[in-house]
Amino acid sequence: NIVSQFLSPGTGTLSLGLEYEFTDQFSVFLGPLSGKMVMVLNDDIADSVIVDDRGNYTTLHGNPIQIDAEGFPIAYNNIDRQLGATFKLKYNDAFLDKRFQVKSNLTLFSNYLRNPEKIDVDWVNELSLNVWGGFQVSLWTNLFYDYDIPVQKTENFRIVEGQLTKGISYSQQFLIKYSRNF
Repeated sequence: NIVSQFLSPGTGTLSLGLEYEFTDQFSVFLGPLSGKMVMVLNDDIADSVIVDDRGNYTTLHGNPIQIDAEGFPIAYNNIDRQLGATFKLKYNDAFLDKRFQVKSNLTLFSNYLRNPEKIDVDWVNELSLNVWGGFQVSLWTNLFYDYDIPVQKTENFRIVEGQLTKGISYSQQFLIKYSRNF
């Protein structure tokens, strides 16, 4: 089964707020008026209704579904529009004559209209080392939590096939990059 493709899902955020730079490396952003839009433009993916481990109907990427009077899903929305607040922390620094770089971006979002006490978390970290010329090796990690989006259920660090639950998603990548300025 296809679970994603271009703009399925896609997330966009527009926020009105203030950013304060403590130093060249560290800044804080607070946007009390933020719009977040989660798009699932492929109808087959948007219609992937599943039952989570609590018996609730949800969709694969959290887009809203309509439930009939008997409690069964009858329709889905391709776009989930959310209104809330955004808080961001950014840290970027370089060491050892700019050969070693550290980047960390933490984004928190609260949806005013639906479960405002459930904070969405997106935390991206990257450690990079410039090896030679334009070559760079990086370790990239992402910790993600969104109350509306189910993740693969695990027990004792093993995946439970076919079961999804509310929880944290963690991914990491080891990257070899090459860049050249012209």
